[in-house]
Amino acid sequence: MTDARGRRVLAVVTWSYVAWSLAPVIVSLAASVGVGPASETGSSLGLDAYRLALGNDALSAAFRHSAVLAITTVCAAVTLGTMLGLALPRLGRRAWHPIRASILGAIVVPHLALAVALFYLFVFVVRAHLGTGAQTLAHITIALPFVTLIVWTRVLLLDPSYEEQAADLGASPLSTVRRVLLPLCGPAIVVAAAVAFTISFNEVPLSDLLCIGNDCLTVPVIIGAPRGDVTAAAFALSAMATATSISLLALGVAVVTRSRRRRVGEGRPRPDRPVLVRPPW
Repeated sequence: MTDARGRRVLAVVTWSYVAWSLAPVIVSLAASVGVGPASETGSSLGLDAYRLALGNDALSAAFRHSAVLAITTVCAAVTLGTMLGLALPRLGRRAWHPIRASILGAIVVPHLALAVALFYLFVFVVRAHLGTGAQTLAHITIALPFVTLIVWTRVLLLDPSYEEQAADLGASPLSTVRRVLLPLCGPAIVVAAAVAFTISFNEVPLSDLLCIGNDCLTVPVIIGAPRGDVTAAAFALSAMATATSISLLALGVAVVTRSRRRRVGEGRPRPDRPVLVRPPW
């Protein structure tokens, strides 16, 4: 009875949190089509706000820049994070502690503080131009620890016997990584890519502080710029940005689900069965 009651309480809390998180999305979506108190006075029901947002050169350029910046961040962060995630379980205790501290520190440090530190680094130390390059490096910096943590956790859940069997069959370490570890970590890599894209696409402090000029403005920066009434075009832009992030996450979940179903349908054993391995600390 206690377990059943605990599950019900957990379900209520979970769905309450989901509903609370989706409330701003629903309000933005309704206002973008002219419904609700947040919509502009006198606005009619329709998709005029979306046509206005897509027809505005500044808003379209910001949306394209946000997408390119996020895709670049995914390519770099997933590549580096996957390599780190595969290497971390093989490090000794002394090597692991500083790396663990740097990963956790990059996750818990507020993005505003990190933006100020990177601004000082680029302007006064490196003396580099603030723009797309600085934004890209900053976005990779904040996305890399999340990708590393996701892939590393996946590696810890794998059965170590797969690598041993590959070595017994004569596979080299590089071949083991390419033909055994990477396919088994495929779902985690897809999820990590979706997370990295979402983090980059919705980042505000780093994108704002490391941008000088209008050619590197992103969607979240433009949406957060108005200090008065928010226009219907801003609501439409917010809805499109949210839809992009949710679509990427849904695509990641679909890829993981399809991979599991295909593996079960082919009658192969499930290599993703959790096998807890003691962390190096």
